[in-house]
Amino acid sequence: MELKKSILPGVRAAFNLFEDLSPTVDYQTIQINPVDPDTGEAPPPSTLIKRVKVIFDTYSFDRINTGQVREGDFKVILVGDDLGFEPSIDDTIIRGTKTFKIFLVETDPIKLVYELGAREI
Repeated sequence: MELKKSILPGVRAAFNLFEDLSPTVDYQTIQINPVDPDTGEAPPPSTLIKRVKVIFDTYSFDRINTGQVREGDFKVILVGDDLGFEPSIDDTIIRGTKTFKIFLVETDPIKLVYELGAREI
C-alpha cells in the first residue's frame, strides 16, 4: 500500500490536467446490507450515490466487437480511491441527462485507476 500512497498524488494531478475531459458524474451502486444475526433478516438493499470525476474515452477499433465491447460503448476512467468502494458490473453512471450501465471492470494490480466499460441505457 505504500507504493499506492506514493503514486496516487501523481495520478490525481494527471486527472486535473484533463479538466475538460473529466466531468463530475453521479456513480450509483446497490449495497447489499448484512443479515442481522439476532433477527436473521437483512434490511433491503440500498442505493449508494457518489459524485466523482471521471474521464470518458472511446475504445480503440481493435477492442470493438471482439468481446464485450460494442460500437458506441465508452471507457470510463476514474481514480481508484475516489469511490470508497470497488466498482461493480451493473453499477450506473449518470452524466447530465444520460445514464450508463457498467458492463466491464478492469484495474491495475494496486487499484490506482479503474477502467470501466460503460454502455448508454
